[in-house]
Amino acid sequence: MAEEITEALKEFDPEDPVKYDFALCRLGILDKCPRKADMRKCEDCLIKKICVL
Repeated sequence: MAEEITEALKEFDPEDPVKYDFALCRLGILDKCPRKADMRKCEDCLIKKICVL
């Protein structure tokens, strides 16, 4: 899964796709990103346009 995510992030920065890793992980750590779509949490999400939930 990590390799798939890194491959997808290359679309944003082919030279350093891993730089987004902390920002994305932080959403989960802060309980901003649920495991399943939750409209209350997802409504104001900054990455909802590219989210796969």
